[in-house]
Amino acid sequence: MTPDALRPAQRFMYEFGTFVAFWSNFELMVEVGIWLHSGTTAKENCKSINVLKAGRKKERLKKLLDEIGNVDAGNALVEVFDVADRNGWIHGHILNPNGDFSRLTRLRVEVKGPSFYVTNTVVRTDSFDPFYEAYASFEQKSGITKAQCDEYIRLVQTA
Repeated sequence: MTPDALRPAQRFMYEFGTFVAFWSNFELMVEVGIWLHSGTTAKENCKSINVLKAGRKKERLKKLLDEIGNVDAGNALVEVFDVADRNGWIHGHILNPNGDFSRLTRLRVEVKGPSFYVTNTVVRTDSFDPFYEAYASFEQKSGITKAQCDEYIRLVQTA
């Protein structure tokens, strides 16, 4: 395989790795948002939140944001989840049919009740753009800052 033949796959892996890093930061923001609006200590929050799946964290933060009247941030939070298709990327399979790295596809298998769904879509390197736009909107509307995230991490790590 020549380096030129691998370039599309390398580009995708760069984009995918960046998406995973931003998703990790987004999940931290969600956790910090719950902490800021729930009235618990950072450690109590961390213990109770980290056992939850991302969807449950979203529901909890959305409820808290709605309760304080920040409906725009709650809607922006939901939008991130809607456009990210995080489960599709994390639980899907990136394939290169017949060793063709110029055309990656994503296989996604979902079971919903008695129904079984299989999708196979062509991967584009701009697939993550809507996620970044929704992430930026949530960041702006929620008001959760890097300083608050850093403080949360510091408090969780203290003895």
